[in-house]
Amino acid sequence: MRIGISAGVGKNKTIRDALQEQGLSLDYVCGGIGRCGKCAVRVISGHVPVTGADRAFFSKEALEQGWRLACQMQVTDDIEIEVAEDLVCQKEAGIQVAGLYPQDEKTDQGVPTKAAYGIAIDLGTTTIGFSLVDLATGQVESCLSRMNSQRIYGADVLSRIQSANEGHGDDLRRYAESDLTQGIKDLCKNRIQVSDIRHIVIAGNTTMCHLLRGYSCQTLGVAPFQPVSIKQEDFVQKGIAVTILPGASAFVGGDIISGIYGIREHMDADEPWMLLDFGTNGEMVLWTGEEYFATAAAAGPAFEGGNISCGCASIPGAISSVMIAGRNSHTRTIGGLPAIGICGSGILEAVSGMKKGGIVDENGTFAADIPEDGFALNTPGSQKKISLTQEDIRQFQMAKAAIAVGQKTLLKAAGMEAWQVKKVYLAGGMGTFLNVRAAVETGLVEKNFLPVAKAGGNTSLQGAVSYLKKTGQEQILEKDKLKEITEKMQVLMLADMPDFADAYISHMALTEFKA
Repeated sequence: MRIGISAGVGKNKTIRDALQEQGLSLDYVCGGIGRCGKCAVRVISGHVPVTGADRAFFSKEALEQGWRLACQMQVTDDIEIEVAEDLVCQKEAGIQVAGLYPQDEKTDQGVPTKAAYGIAIDLGTTTIGFSLVDLATGQVESCLSRMNSQRIYGADVLSRIQSANEGHGDDLRRYAESDLTQGIKDLCKNRIQVSDIRHIVIAGNTTMCHLLRGYSCQTLGVAPFQPVSIKQEDFVQKGIAVTILPGASAFVGGDIISGIYGIREHMDADEPWMLLDFGTNGEMVLWTGEEYFATAAAAGPAFEGGNISCGCASIPGAISSVMIAGRNSHTRTIGGLPAIGICGSGILEAVSGMKKGGIVDENGTFAADIPEDGFALNTPGSQKKISLTQEDIRQFQMAKAAIAVGQKTLLKAAGMEAWQVKKVYLAGGMGTFLNVRAAVETGLVEKNFLPVAKAGGNTSLQGAVSYLKKTGQEQILEKDKLKEITEKMQVLMLADMPDFADAYISHMALTEFKA
């Protein structure tokens, strides 16, 4: 895709700013500070000076060919740039099916009893999941997911909080509204009329819900990390009942509460279990049989394909499974389509296989014979070269180390041994396709959990669906159950651990661990 940009857009504006004014954006995983290299574009005509960030990412030859980082390019001349079409996000104008504004009419009324449809939404930092539910039968009619367009302001919640506090809060809210609106339109297309929607239930982490509602994030990112609201919100907009499920703290949000709500009805109340959500925030919960211990590990977006050179979400065409034999590989993609990138479950299996095959050692370092540009995966039928680089391995190690420390912290706080946990649910986008043995072999999941761990899929979305199926008086009772979960929860801050840094570094190794 070629895009023309005029010098008239204004002094001191970057290509990033100019593209946004045209309703276009790229994937600014680092928040536009020149660190991730995801916004690479090629200058076809016009003069653009080379920046220090450009030199850090591109070879001399690439710079001469016009390659630059869009987030660092100052617009000083009329230019034309070339961008890969699959990297461009178009901001939808949006029909605002459920505007979700703070001034909406409040209500405690349940879903209308007549036959109609509801929509459950998992509002994630990286991806957003949707399910369409027939409220008359309780049947899930269809599901879909889409990337969160807010990622142009950074891949993690801290980047989003910083952007909101720097004056981009309204833009972040509009992106969230547009994503939900477009997702709802796509979900309903060729199935139902938008006017048939009676109830929308949203489960999201605390930051995503703040940005959606337009709440201030000033106190979210600094101690003592105080949210504006983590209570359940029920309101009506244009005849549609909307519920935002409650959270427990600034970093343990409604998505993990929804996950607990969704799975606990299948569990023995006295049986200890653990829920590990491999999302950007790495939320984890341990139920002891009497109370919940919860924490968030700030794993970053690697499990969802973020900060990975060829990474992508768990979408059709994503490599979800990898087998390594010697220096060769066999890959499988979601939907059996030509590979477009590699998602979290694929990264996990690749790293596990590379470790066993001697391609990387336990420190994650490549063998001497691996090329500088990384280990290329075999992707028949794909025109795109997909590799894992040394930096990709490091991103995985950092993410999995945070999750490992979180598991040990929860067990220690509860005074429990890992063998006492009877079931472990592995959730998040990666959880749908996750290879449990590979998770144990790489040190992502505690070794004793191997026989009791199972891939749980998107438990946050499942919980939202479960709540959506309740009607009238039932929802009042379910609201009390959600409140009870938050009241029985003790939230732990990993950063407050005196030995956190040492524990984190020790878990960078690609080896099994016992808590």
